[in-house]
Amino acid sequence: MKAYLYRWLFFAVALLGILPASAYDFQVDGIYYQINGDEVAVVSGDNFYSGAVIIPASVTYGEETYSVTSIGSFAFYECGGLTSVTIPESITNIEGESFSYCDGLTSVTWNARACIDNGYGTFFPDSHINTFVFGESVEQIPAYLCQGLTGLTSVSIPGSVTSIGNDAFRDCSSLTSVVIGESVESIGASAFSDCSGLTSIVIPELVTSIGNDAFGDCI
Repeated sequence: MKAYLYRWLFFAVALLGILPASAYDFQVDGIYYQINGDEVAVVSGDNFYSGAVIIPASVTYGEETYSVTSIGSFAFYECGGLTSVTIPESITNIEGESFSYCDGLTSVTWNARACIDNGYGTFFPDSHINTFVFGESVEQIPAYLCQGLTGLTSVSIPGSVTSIGNDAFRDCSSLTSVVIGESVESIGASAFSDCSGLTSIVIPELVTSIGNDAFGDCI
């Protein structure tokens, strides 16, 4: 309940138009960045993101090279022209509603090894994403990552992954095919809850923990 209240509170604030625009320090190749020491965050800028966006693991501006480690709140919010996005291994934090209401976004390539998502559903609400590819470097599937992606029909979790977070694929109602890599040891609470299209799944033998309601209401 708290997650939903948090989400809709942010939406209400956005609709009122009182959220400050993300301040950026520089832009390279159409991507806007905010500096934090020797690291940068991808943020919103003067123009909406569109087309295929590939976020680099590092970026050089002037004589400095920065690691790209985070994606700021509302960075891609309502970027209707965005069609695909690639997340690099270097990303460790994605803040709330970063990709919400990206109506044209259909494809995500996810390479982040570890990530803290503070937004209770990075891509929520979005029913248009039908391709979500996990790279071979991914070590964990963050909580809430794909929650509510009703256009997603299949997902393959690579052998590098050891854990699937709480609610990671909750409410993916069109999901019919899930391949879980052999290295997965834990499946979080409600990870696949309400995936009403799911008919079968193979649990790898290394799995020692399955959270409450992990497959709840998979009718």
